[in-house]
Amino acid sequence: MNKSIVTNRMQSLMDCIDALYNEEGNTYTKLEIVAGSYSDTYKSINGIRPRGSHMNEWTYEDYIYHHDKLADDLADMEKYEQEQKELKKKRISNALKDNFSNSPFSNFFQEVNNA
Repeated sequence: MNKSIVTNRMQSLMDCIDALYNEEGNTYTKLEIVAGSYSDTYKSINGIRPRGSHMNEWTYEDYIYHHDKLADDLADMEKYEQEQKELKKKRISNALKDNFSNSPFSNFFQEVNNA
């Protein structure tokens, strides 16, 4: 795991954290800001807050790195969901061609497939 490489996405996150940190009246440290952001993002993706005492030991850089990994995971999940959706349409289309072409249900299934 090479955390010394900073991606554009990581730099953008750090810029956002810097902007929040430098806002007038801010009382949070950069670590507190990125930890809260990570927790919110994790919950948004997984439905629960992250668990584990290991997070108490994370540095600012650790949170930035794991934030970037969350973004990769989200992109992978979206890609997988899209692939599954396309596969389902293809299966329905093939079934209609093979099995239902002369069936009275053919029009119904074609409408469902196109929805």
